[in-house]
Amino acid sequence: GKPITVFGDGPATGIKVSAAGITALTIAGTAPLTDVGRYIGRATIFNMAFQGPGAFAPGGTGTGIFFNGAQGIFCDNLYINGWENGIKLTAVDLITVQNSWIQYNTYGIYNVENAASFAYPGGTLNSGCFLGTKFLHNATCGLSIWGGTSQNVSGNNFVDNGRAIEVAAALGINCVAVGTQIYGNYFEDSTNNDIYVGGAGIARVGKICGNTSLVNTGVIAIRLLNVSNAGGYGSVSNNQMSAISGGFTEISQAGSAETWDVDTQNGSGYRSGSVITFSKTGVAAAGSSNIFTVGTFNLSMLGILTVRASSAGIGTAKVFS
Repeated sequence: GKPITVFGDGPATGIKVSAAGITALTIAGTAPLTDVGRYIGRATIFNMAFQGPGAFAPGGTGTGIFFNGAQGIFCDNLYINGWENGIKLTAVDLITVQNSWIQYNTYGIYNVENAASFAYPGGTLNSGCFLGTKFLHNATCGLSIWGGTSQNVSGNNFVDNGRAIEVAAALGINCVAVGTQIYGNYFEDSTNNDIYVGGAGIARVGKICGNTSLVNTGVIAIRLLNVSNAGGYGSVSNNQMSAISGGFTEISQAGSAETWDVDTQNGSGYRSGSVITFSKTGVAAAGSSNIFTVGTFNLSMLGILTVRASSAGIGTAKVFS
């Protein structure tokens, strides 16, 4: 329960693991699912490397750093390569990860939960800040947040990840994610999605704005699935997206009849001949209005707007303006 500091002298110092299935460093509360709010395990880790058995190839086994029922965490200038989970989080509050390189893992940062951990007071990731960090070549996901409140994801580089960011992923059946802010990030060459929100959980993301993406052919850049906009949550604005080659889906919303506001998307940099798709499916009721609104583009483009009802006999209108 006492504060701990672990530090090195730069990327040439740290912990290197060659055996499979090892966790290099664990910091845990005595009762992880009930320790939230007690500031157990106040930890500062900076200026060092955690090298896993996967080295500089995507994947690997084991975990670099595992925070379990720990609060008050500050990570700075870390180099984490070659693990199944670069940083793994369970029942964590008040964590900052900044100015680091998290690469060649299966999951870069993985907030994993279980069914017992969703009841208050334990189990979710709250007040997480992920700033100025490089998430590179993480095979499944760069940053995975299953649930919690008030996440700040800004100023990061996400390059060549399977999915760059996911919030309330499909496996998090009971998780709720509220107030996540995703802004000012750079995305390139994601093979799945740049930003994935929803799944089987409930997600009320505060904003997705000011991001820049180079998007692969056939990729859905921003995918919103079962997203709740109750209480005025949910806006997408001022993101700039360009096609690496061919066409892609800029935004797809499915599984919810609620309005998701999309304003002032920036269409600059699209390659000639690219087809940009906006997709809204799963409209649950007739007579709904403003299901999906798209603002202005600063260049003309070839675009497709798809609106599809979830059952027969429901009339929908499609409008470009």
